[in-house]
Amino acid sequence: MSMLSSWWGGQADTKAKEDEKVAEKGDNAETKSGEGTPEEKSSPDTDSGSDTKTPEGGGEQVDLTQAAKAWGSFLVSVATSATKTATQQAKKVTKSVQQTAKDLSETSILGDFQREQDKFLQEKQQIRTEAAVPPWVGYNEEASMKSQILALSQDKRNFMRNPPAGVQFQFDYEAMFPVAMATLQEDPNLQKMRFELVPKQIKEENFWRNYFYRVSLIKQSTQLSSMAQDNNKPKEPDSKEPPQEESKREK
Repeated sequence: MSMLSSWWGGQADTKAKEDEKVAEKGDNAETKSGEGTPEEKSSPDTDSGSDTKTPEGGGEQVDLTQAAKAWGSFLVSVATSATKTATQQAKKVTKSVQQTAKDLSETSILGDFQREQDKFLQEKQQIRTEAAVPPWVGYNEEASMKSQILALSQDKRNFMRNPPAGVQFQFDYEAMFPVAMATLQEDPNLQKMRFELVPKQIKEENFWRNYFYRVSLIKQSTQLSSMAQDNNKPKEPDSKEPPQEESKREK
């Protein structure tokens, strides 16, 4: 019986220990579940906290946008200022280069040659002007031709109308320019007409072309009239007899 009681006591102790272990596990489970409950209860608070922080994040975004706009405006102003400064500097450099080139041209051999050439052309033009005479000088009908040519400068149409189409009229402006200047000195009305028309209504070259076309018509007409008058004059008879006939009569 003692052995049986001891066995039974051993079984009871073992069962008691197992019950204690089960009880401990149960306590641990309840402890864990109890700890989870505050967290679950605190989760709404956490969510509400996140909701209250949202406006703060939006404000930060607005500040960043304004800062970006301000920075962009600053960069644009800096770029504009730099462009303006570069343009002004380029103009200064260009002006300086042009001035330097001008100085070199004036002091170089090429500049000396250009000045000599210009001087030669001016002297040549002056000689041609001094040697040139009005278009009526040197003709047998000078007086009649002069009066008709001077009358041209009293009518504006003589300068504004071009030669008729199909008329072959050769006009060298450079060659006739000295003659034009000489004619201006003799005809005050021509000076007035040139001042009123050139270049307001007609170019210089066209002005003289139309004028000298009509001068050429007057010269041709005057010369033809003179030739016709010469041909119509009766020839004077020769009153002198040949010497041989006079000697025969004396005999």
